[in-house]
Amino acid sequence: MIALAILAAALSSDPAQPIHVEGRFQVSYTPIYCVRAPCPPGTYSVVVENRLAGQFQTYTVDPASTAALPAAGPGGTEGDGIAIDGEVWIDPATRTARVLVREAMFGLWKTPVPGGGQTADGKPATLTLVNGTGDVIRGLFLAPGTADRWGADVTLESRQNIRIKSTNTYVLPTADCLYDIRIVLGDRPREEIRRQNVCTDPKLTADRSGEIIDRR
Repeated sequence: MIALAILAAALSSDPAQPIHVEGRFQVSYTPIYCVRAPCPPGTYSVVVENRLAGQFQTYTVDPASTAALPAAGPGGTEGDGIAIDGEVWIDPATRTARVLVREAMFGLWKTPVPGGGQTADGKPATLTLVNGTGDVIRGLFLAPGTADRWGADVTLESRQNIRIKSTNTYVLPTADCLYDIRIVLGDRPREEIRRQNVCTDPKLTADRSGEIIDRR
């Protein structure tokens, strides 16, 4: 269970109030693009279960950390960033933060759901995805419902977006029946479809009818 301590005023009328997040969260980096160097620093965002908890521009790693950040650090990764299990203290007044790291990885945490179950023959199933969103899909994550992280973006293998109205079939990584699907659209929002039974419904049309998440 993620313990999230955020003073309501910290994101509204009183930005000087500190923000403390404990548990599993994402740290992502959004740069500021400019024509001539030096460019001003970008913004780090802390997201807990798809909700923005706070933002900062610079950070230090708490010496009590028991794990290191991945080599590139959160500043080297845009988009979903780094999944961290630990704590972060944010001072909105100075736009600084202190991060305590117990575990960290490139990728995304995912809230697991009970009752995955296996396919009848115990072999990995397939999912046929039809892109009916009206937009290109630039990221696709397929993970068992019981998993606590989303795993790799399957579009990275082909290094191509999933075209509008295209149909693609994917071999799923495990023999579970219940899968969670996370779609990153070209215009930025994410769509999440939970507990898709790929054993009984192996074909899915993505049409923005899932949970739309815009975390920015």
